[in-house]
Parts: sequence; C-alpha cells; structure tokens
Amino acid sequence: MYSRGRSVVTIGAYDGVHIGHRSVIDRVQSLAGSEGLESVVVTFDRHPASVVRPDSAPKLLTDLAQKLELLEETGVDRIFVVHFDPERAAETAEDFVEAVLVRELSAAAVVVGRDFHFGKDRGGNVALLEAMGEEYGFRVEPFDLVTDSSAQEVVSSTRIRRCVLAGDFAEAERLLGRPHQLRATVDATSAAGDAFALGVPDDVLLPPVGEYPVRVMAESGPGAGGTAARLAVSGSGKLVLSVADPAAEPLPPLGVGTTVRVLFGDG
Repeated sequence: MYSRGRSVVTIGAYDGVHIGHRSVIDRVQSLAGSEGLESVVVTFDRHPASVVRPDSAPKLLTDLAQKLELLEETGVDRIFVVHFDPERAAETAEDFVEAVLVRELSAAAVVVGRDFHFGKDRGGNVALLEAMGEEYGFRVEPFDLVTDSSAQEVVSSTRIRRCVLAGDFAEAERLLGRPHQLRATVDATSAAGDAFALGVPDDVLLPPVGEYPVRVMAESGPGAGGTAARLAVSGSGKLVLSVADPAAEPLPPLGVGTTVRVLFGDG
C-alpha cells in the first residue's frame, strides 16, 4: 500500500512507452514501493514540441489513448496528464515545479534523466530541481538513459521513429519491447468487404510508401483476436488494409467508424 500524501514522480512525453521508458518507471515503482509512496508518471496530452515548435515537431509513435493504455499496463499507481498549450509553454520551470510537483503531487522524489530540461525556453534542469527540492522537501534522482548493448546507442523515441521511417519493424519491436502498432479508424470499405481504407490522426507517424505484413485487431466485437493482413501506404499517406492471401483467413467484418489496431510484422 502507498501513502496518497506523497509520491515518487517521473516526467516525460513518453511517446511509444519503449523499453527505456519502462526502465525508468520500474525505478519509480521500486522507490515508491520501498517507501510506501505513490508512483506517478507525469506526461502531456500532446507532444510539447507541437506547441513550442510546430513546424519541426516529431510525428508520434502513439496517440494519447494508446500511450495512456501502455502506461497503465506498467502498473504505475497514477498517470497525471498535463494539458500542454501556449500558456503552459510560457510557464517557468519554477512555476511548473510549484504547481505540479509540489501542490498537485506532493512529490517526495523526482526521477528524471541527467539531461532533462523543462519549462519556458527549457530553463529547468536537474540542478534547478535539486535546488527547489531542498526548499520544498523532495529529492532528485538523476538517471542515465538506457543504452542498447548491441549498438551502444541510447534507446529513444527518436531512434524508434527512424526505424519506422526505414521500415525496420524488427528493430522497432526490439526497442519498443512489443510490435509497433497503429491505432486507426475504418473510413471506408470495399463492396466485397475484403479491403478497408483507414484513417489515423495527422500527428501520428506513418511508415514509408509500400506494403507491409500486419495483423489487425478490432478494438471490440468480432475479429478481436487478430488476423493476418497487408497494409498499403501510398505517397499521399492513404492507408488501405487488405487480406494477406485470398486463400487465407478473411478479415473480420469491420464497419465504417470501427477502431482497429494494426500491428507490424508477419508475427
């Protein structure tokens, strides 16, 4: 059991919730468990870069709903979602600490990367957190980012995005700890019911033009077990899901508006 009065907190965009992210959350949970505190992940309802520098903001590995689902699967006690808008972007690091870490979460410990920056103009860092921790009664535990032993390169959302853009879904799966997945909505169906046009949010990353072996699962209802399929990505970003092999298992009946999960790899 934890004391709801104090918490161990980590902060980040958590796009993809990859193996590096989960290593941090494991540390938060370990500290919280040993001290009877609440484990908390602070994340954002959109990537901060989409507000601060929209012209160069990265496309996302996971939409918000998918990210929250993956965070919940870690077993963390609480996920605190910060609404990130221009007002929040103009907030100083000191004000963020006081509003979120102190007043909202009563932080006893904050676990962040050694190069962590936050607040207006990225003015906050580990040193500022440590100074404010002395004032407000929380400690800071900086950590080194998880490095991939085979490539000696930090595991990051940026690196996984490069994998997706190169169509290297085996490497993306290794770094994510699970198959890369798109959450999509059925926009149209063929008359025969063997092909489906899919739509995804504009800020979600798509693979390069081509055809990919995938498995498709409906969010609910018939066909939720997953079926082998092929996903075609066109130059205009259109997505068409079709049967992997006319002689193989047919796709589940997916009506317009159905939400589906598309998992990359021939699994």
